[in-house]
Amino acid sequence: MGKKASTITLSIDDRSYLETQTRARTIQAQTVNRARILLLKADGVSIDAIADKVGMNRKSVMYQ
Repeated sequence: MGKKASTITLSIDDRSYLETQTRARTIQAQTVNRARILLLKADGVSIDAIADKVGMNRKSVMYQ
Protein backbone atom coordinates (compact mmCIF):
# COMPACT_ATOMS: atom_id res chain seq x y z
CA MET A 1 0.00 0.00 0.00
CA GLY A 2 1.21 3.52 -0.74
CA LYS A 3 1.99 6.43 1.50
CA LYS A 4 -0.95 7.73 3.47
CA ALA A 5 -2.35 11.05 2.36
CA SER A 6 -2.24 13.81 4.90
CA THR A 7 -5.53 13.49 6.71
CA ILE A 8 -7.71 16.55 6.81
CA THR A 9 -10.71 17.27 8.98
CA LEU A 10 -13.88 18.44 7.30
CA SER A 11 -16.89 19.98 8.97
CA ILE A 12 -20.27 18.48 8.18
CA ASP A 13 -21.06 21.50 6.01
CA ASP A 14 -17.74 21.23 4.13
CA ARG A 15 -18.25 17.51 3.50
CA SER A 16 -21.79 18.13 2.29
CA TYR A 17 -20.61 20.88 -0.07
CA LEU A 18 -17.82 18.71 -1.52
CA GLU A 19 -20.18 15.77 -2.00
CA THR A 20 -22.55 18.09 -3.86
CA GLN A 21 -19.67 19.22 -6.07
CA THR A 22 -18.81 15.64 -7.00
CA ARG A 23 -22.35 15.09 -8.28
CA ALA A 24 -22.64 18.38 -10.18
CA ARG A 25 -22.87 18.08 -13.94
CA THR A 26 -22.21 21.70 -14.83
CA ILE A 27 -18.82 22.35 -13.23
CA GLN A 28 -15.34 21.66 -14.57
CA ALA A 29 -13.96 18.14 -14.23
CA GLN A 30 -10.91 19.55 -12.44
CA THR A 31 -13.15 20.97 -9.70
CA VAL A 32 -14.91 17.63 -9.33
CA ASN A 33 -11.56 15.82 -9.05
CA ARG A 34 -10.34 18.23 -6.39
CA ALA A 35 -13.53 17.69 -4.38
CA ARG A 36 -13.11 13.91 -4.66
CA ILE A 37 -9.47 14.16 -3.57
CA LEU A 38 -10.38 16.22 -0.51
CA LEU A 39 -13.11 13.77 0.48
CA LEU A 40 -10.78 10.79 0.09
CA LYS A 41 -8.02 12.56 2.06
CA ALA A 42 -10.52 13.22 4.84
CA ASP A 43 -11.27 9.49 4.88
CA GLY A 44 -7.55 8.70 5.25
CA VAL A 45 -7.18 6.95 1.88
CA SER A 46 -3.60 6.48 0.63
CA ILE A 47 -2.19 8.74 -2.07
CA ASP A 48 -1.80 5.82 -4.49
CA ALA A 49 -5.41 4.72 -3.97
CA ILE A 50 -6.66 8.29 -4.47
CA ALA A 51 -4.61 8.60 -7.67
CA ASP A 52 -6.16 5.37 -8.99
CA LYS A 53 -9.70 6.47 -8.12
CA VAL A 54 -9.45 9.91 -9.73
CA GLY A 55 -7.26 8.89 -12.67
CA MET A 56 -4.32 11.13 -11.84
CA ASN A 57 -0.70 10.43 -10.99
CA ARG A 58 0.30 10.41 -7.34
CA LYS A 59 2.35 13.61 -7.63
CA SER A 60 -0.69 15.53 -8.86
CA VAL A 61 -2.75 14.17 -5.97
CA MET A 62 -0.16 15.26 -3.41
CA TYR A 63 -0.33 18.87 -4.62
CA GLN A 64 -4.10 19.20 -4.81
